[in-house]
Amino acid sequence: MAFGNNVVKNTWPIGSVSQLGEYIVQLEKKYDNERVFGLYVIGKGDVQPLIEQIVGSKYKDKIRVILYTDLIDLVNLKIELTPVVGESKAIEKIQSLIFPIESVNIGNIIKLIREIAEAISEQSIEDENEEKKSEKPWTKDELLEFLRGCTHYQKVLIAALAQVERYPIQKKYLLVLMNEIAKEKAFLGIGKKLSGKEIAGARGGLKLKRKLLGKEDFIEGYWDKSEKDYVYRIKDEYKDIILEWVKIENLEI
Repeated sequence: MAFGNNVVKNTWPIGSVSQLGEYIVQLEKKYDNERVFGLYVIGKGDVQPLIEQIVGSKYKDKIRVILYTDLIDLVNLKIELTPVVGESKAIEKIQSLIFPIESVNIGNIIKLIREIAEAISEQSIEDENEEKKSEKPWTKDELLEFLRGCTHYQKVLIAALAQVERYPIQKKYLLVLMNEIAKEKAFLGIGKKLSGKEIAGARGGLKLKRKLLGKEDFIEGYWDKSEKDYVYRIKDEYKDIILEWVKIENLEI
């Protein structure tokens, strides 16, 4: 499979779909390969007019549209998959996401996504089990010092988790608490509505910092199939210490 790319910053000329389509045909003839496709990479803006042009053209089965940010996510997914399933298999799965062999049967696409998720999940569990063997528990002084150095987003996440009424808490309810804290504690300077992206960013930053110290995670997070959502909790042995820190930082709600 080969791709012809057209990178667009904001807008595109009316005839660009035909131009890309003609270029695809040229490549097919040049390399005697029918598996040549076109991919529009859009920096920003409304992509619907372009999509309508593609759907109304004779190249609708040969051209796709993707935002630049989504393309980066796709590249990162390929990077994550490579050590798990191998380079060629990772490339094959990513290609199948962009241009499914059977796009009418949605079940095939769902199966592909599930395979990718399971492959990454299994590898993550193996990696985490290996890491946990060498991670050490926190002393009270160590944890308090660590928490003092957290970013505002990390502090909001930890403070919200420490004050939930019942564990584990679903991500959607955790976000409600986080936004309540961010709104009431204006001194944090967050000034925007928090989303799952902020949870992921805060968790990633915390993981990086604690791994440098060789310490275990004080937050548990996993996908709950029954709730169909991510759920989180602070480990019991650290909750009192973190609640003490919440009071010191004036993050109570």
